[in-house]
Formats: sequence, C-alpha cells, structure tokens
Amino acid sequence: MSNRGISRLKDIPYYTKGRTTPLFNVGFMEELERAWGGRAWGAQNHAGTLGAVLMHRPGEENLAAELQEDPAFVNLPEGTVNLGRLQKEHDAFADVMRQEGTEVIYLDPEQPLVGTYGFSLRALVYSRTATVINGGVIIDRNANHYKRGMERFYAKRLAELGCPILYTVHGMGSFESSDLIFINPSCAALARTVRSNQEGLDQVERILRHNGVEDIIYTDVPGYWRNRPNQWGGASGYFHLDAVLGMAAENIAVVYTGGVGYHFLEQLDKRKVEIIEVPDNEVQTLAANLLVLKPGVVVIPKGNPQTIKALEKKGIKVHALDFTELLKAGGGPKCLTMPLVHR
Repeated sequence: MSNRGISRLKDIPYYTKGRTTPLFNVGFMEELERAWGGRAWGAQNHAGTLGAVLMHRPGEENLAAELQEDPAFVNLPEGTVNLGRLQKEHDAFADVMRQEGTEVIYLDPEQPLVGTYGFSLRALVYSRTATVINGGVIIDRNANHYKRGMERFYAKRLAELGCPILYTVHGMGSFESSDLIFINPSCAALARTVRSNQEGLDQVERILRHNGVEDIIYTDVPGYWRNRPNQWGGASGYFHLDAVLGMAAENIAVVYTGGVGYHFLEQLDKRKVEIIEVPDNEVQTLAANLLVLKPGVVVIPKGNPQTIKALEKKGIKVHALDFTELLKAGGGPKCLTMPLVHR
C-alpha cells in the first residue's frame, strides 16, 4: 500500500511546524521497538518469567577431526561426546521450556561452523555467548581458541531478530557471559575466572552501570592450571561463575560455597539473599547451573537430590532433566540458553 497522502508528522515526538528539531528528549528505550523492529529486549531478572531464549541445537560440528585428535585442548577432559545423546538431551530440554511458556528461538547458523582459528565450533551449543540487558545485548569475547569466533554467529542472529548490539568486548579484554549473574535487575555479580579477565569485566561493568545496574559485586572463582582430569570439580576447578552460583527465586541463591570467596557470601547475605548450599558431590553435576522458567519453576540437571529437595522445600517446582552428555561437554541448562526477554 502506498503511503502517498498519509501524513506521519503526528507520530514524531516534539513536532514543531517549520523546524527540524533534534530528538534529544526522547530516550533509547522509548524508540526501541519502533527503531529496531524487534521487541522490548531485556533479560536482567534471572528469577522472573522467561519469555524467549536463543539456543543452538548441536550438530555435526561435534564430530570434527580435531575433537578426536586432542579432546582436552577443546575442553573435553573426559573425552569426546555422543552427538545423538547431545541432541536427545537438548531436544527434551527445549520441549520442557516450551511447555512452561518460553519461546525457543534457534540460532540456525550458516555453514561452515568454524571459528577464528579454523576450529569447528563444537561449543556453539552453549548459547550464553552474549548478555541481553534492558535495550540490547553485550557481545562476549571468548577466552579460548576453540571458542573464538562464536560471537560472530550470535551477533548476526541477534541483529536479524532486531536486538541492538550495545557493546562488544574488545582490546585485550576477555569476558564470557556465564561469569555474570543478576542477583536482581539492579544488582549483578561478576567473577574473575580463567575465562573472564579484569579488562573484560571492567568493560562490561561500565555498560551495566550505564544501563541502571548500580549494585555490582565481585568474586574470584577457583579454576585450573595445567592438571585438568575432570570437567567440573577438584583440581579442575570451575571456569564459570554459573557453575557455582544460580538464582533460584527472588532472594534465594543456590551456591557451591567452595567455588566463591567468603566475602562474596557475606555480600549476598547483606543483601538478604538466602543461600542453599550445594554439597560437594552435586557440584560436579552442576546443581547451581539451574534455569528459572517462571517464578517457582526451575530446570536443574538430574542427579542432584539434596539440592532438589532443598528447592522443593521452598515451594519451587523442579524439572530434573538428563544433561549427562551436555555436562560432559561443558555446561548445563543455564549455559545452553541465552535469555532474550523476561516478562
């Protein structure tokens, strides 16, 4: 239909006849959906209702020759994984999210799925490669050779969806979104880990503060040096904060206390966050890497009976799903999802 004869002047804020006026008094969020043709992006409430997520269903990138040649170099210290089982676990997880009302959007990347150094991007399934905050997204700069280049695929898809890219970590900074946990929409925890260095965290902190996250607390997360026999725990440490900390509900955190600093726990307590402690035997099955689908409903890897029991005592419904192969490959339900919208 032609727009000829239809005046749009009434739609312009602060229209003044005969004068071109800069829209300095119109905020970015006011124009977001109109300008980008997308949604009111924002996923800062980890305990809220999860409206939409971005995911990548694992494919043949998990069968590349270099994975067989040196599994440990590509973060598979327990050996290569079975693609069929990866897909089965991933599909079952996506089905539960849909049943609970979360829209699942797929990455649908163009082939070939190779990164900066020519490696097959087998970790593309771990979609928490960017952080969507109110109004847009912060793009990670991954730390490891086998993950470098994942960012490009996710940035492209987010732009296609109409999600503004607010910032991309650059310079000598490294930052992975699994080292950022929102305690509440205005309070964030950031972690220095083997994947996120101080320069990367400093860049992200500036963007968070500019977007209304005024309360930021830090911790160090113990990682590994050279000896890494297991994916999680012991000398292998924890390469992400979300392996040891998860918000299960407003003011309820699931924490493996041996994976964060004591003074960080004090800071949570000061903010009246109740801590459910993960036992030693359940940190290897990522009990803290839970995902809230809506208030009072979470997904958690099965094999964590003590943590599940503690959550159920709080009135929280728990979907305990099989993530055996996905855990072996490097992550759980939170790692597998990039929240786009919280309602």
